[in-house]
Parts: sequence; C-alpha cells; structure tokens
Amino acid sequence: MTNVDTAAVLAGLKQFQRDAVDHVINRFYETTASERSNRFLIADETGLGKSIVARGVIARTIAHLESVDDVERIDIIYVCSNLDLARQ
Repeated sequence: MTNVDTAAVLAGLKQFQRDAVDHVINRFYETTASERSNRFLIADETGLGKSIVARGVIARTIAHLESVDDVERIDIIYVCSNLDLARQ
C-alpha cells in the first residue's frame, strides 16, 4: 500500500496536464502490445508544468502497478535539474 494520493495529485493538474498524463498512461498500459511505448518526451514552453505532469504519471503508474499481482516492489528514480524540484 502506498501513501500516494493519486486523486489529490491529479486534482492539482490543469486539464492539458491531465490529458498528457492520461495519454502517457494509456500508451504505457492500456493499449495493445503493438501500440505500447516504453518512453516519452514531454516538451513544451518553460513553466507549463512538465514536472507536474511527471508527478501525475508517477502517481498513476504507482496506482497501476499496485493492482498488478506479480509486482512486489516499485522503485522510481526521478532525475531533475535542481533541489527545488526534488523537494516537490
């Protein structure tokens, strides 16, 4: 069980950010194998919330992986550019 409140994380996102999270999660987990992707690049103007989108993707990924029976451990490494982002 995690202490990540996925609903709270997603509630803090603007609609275009939620759309980006939904698209990534759909391509990671909810499409057929031939349509899946295992990597993404989110690129937009400075200040539009790429780090916030990443937080949403991480929260949704944790929620998904917790529902998979054979996943015993979830490790996430998030590389960011500065300590302020890391603290978020």
